[in-house]
Amino acid sequence: PGLLRPSRGTKVASTASFTLPNVPRPRKALIVYSYEGNQFCRLVREILTELDLPYELRSAGKGSFRREELSEVTGGSSQCPYLIDPNTGIRMPESKDIIQYLYDAYALWTPPIELLRLASDVVTPLLAPLYKLITPLQAGSYRENEFEYRSEIAEAKAEIFDEISTAPVVIYTFELSPF
Repeated sequence: PGLLRPSRGTKVASTASFTLPNVPRPRKALIVYSYEGNQFCRLVREILTELDLPYELRSAGKGSFRREELSEVTGGSSQCPYLIDPNTGIRMPESKDIIQYLYDAYALWTPPIELLRLASDVVTPLLAPLYKLITPLQAGSYRENEFEYRSEIAEAKAEIFDEISTAPVVIYTFELSPF
């Protein structure tokens, strides 16, 4: 949760509680292409958690083979987040559209999220130049020794590829988390 979204993504929303009758549930897990340092991807992951929806997270950070996979899936774009709903055939980018779709498809109603709408429509475009500046810093791509940096990236990619090619990552939320 962030400053503009206190407590968002920390519990299942009443609009999606499985204890309510007729709450729509996906039969198959949704697929979400995302990467950790992106605030728009985070919004989508928070809503998936709020709605208690099963999903497969495909990390598509820069340089990842998943990024190339995403580009193939979308016909050339590697924009994240990107949602694929195998239950309805929906495929879409844009966090705002994805969030609206998730509430429309898998919740009984959409809660008022005026602050989120304000952040998406007004604040985010104003801060876009700042995001462009800090993104490389978050990714660690500003280093004095370029060779050392590239070597670390290659080593990390190899480790990650070995790890994710053996089995999907399982993420537990809320009470089921061992942490």
